[in-house]
Amino acid sequence: MKNEKIEINFDSLLDQTMDSWRARAGYSFLRAENVNCESHGGFICRVYQNSSGGLSEKICPHCASEKSDAERRAEESALFAASQKARIANQFDQACVPVRFKNRTLENYAVTEGENQARIHAYCKHYVENFDSVLENGTSIIFSGGVGTGKTHLSVGIANGLIASGHTALFATVSGCVRRVRASWRSETETESDALKIFLIPQLLILDEVGIQSGSDNEHQILFEIINARYSNCLPTILLTNLPILDHAENGVVLRKGLKSFIGERLLDRMREGGGKAFTCDWQSGRVSR
Repeated sequence: MKNEKIEINFDSLLDQTMDSWRARAGYSFLRAENVNCESHGGFICRVYQNSSGGLSEKICPHCASEKSDAERRAEESALFAASQKARIANQFDQACVPVRFKNRTLENYAVTEGENQARIHAYCKHYVENFDSVLENGTSIIFSGGVGTGKTHLSVGIANGLIASGHTALFATVSGCVRRVRASWRSETETESDALKIFLIPQLLILDEVGIQSGSDNEHQILFEIINARYSNCLPTILLTNLPILDHAENGVVLRKGLKSFIGERLLDRMREGGGKAFTCDWQSGRVSR
């Protein structure tokens, strides 16, 4: 038996389908009309009439298709926006920013203490706006200064700005990192390497309270492992410390050790490579006024 070619008239099939849909809605086919659309020109429209004599709308199929596409795109855009909002909210939660500082941004940071504070604030905004370049170079920051000078506000402001634009960040204290790694030594399910990897996942890591630890070899080694691994992967780190950057000495006698002595010259050099900055927040504490 020879194969027979079957031809399907899709226009006729569509007309039959439309007649069936309209019949279910109480309409019957009345006539076909030549109708003109201002946007798409002439088209043949099938007109239907219900039992009360009312006529169906004469809708251009191209206009109907465009409207449907626009509605679909709007729905997809709304779903994407909702998904992005949920993802960003999740990233804010995962950043582990202390509750007191969650709403701190660079926009609500008050610049009231002169040119140096204004310069540092401007750099922080530039850092967020040019974070792609920061990631290429692994550009890190050190904020040094007394309590209440806004170091945490500036760093969290950077983190919040980055998260809002789709990046990832994590806030942690050095003592918290040390406890996390030490806990892995007693764990049967997590290795030290697993614990260290937690601090390599975010694109930006903020380490607070650098220098208040006992300064044991063990603490130094853990801090070195974290910063050095991030340095090797061009992942920027922000260090917050109450220590001065360098030792304060008089007549060859060290009166106060600085960050360089605490973390070591190698780590300090790594923090400054790739355009890294060390800022001294030398203004008075603003906590009393707040």
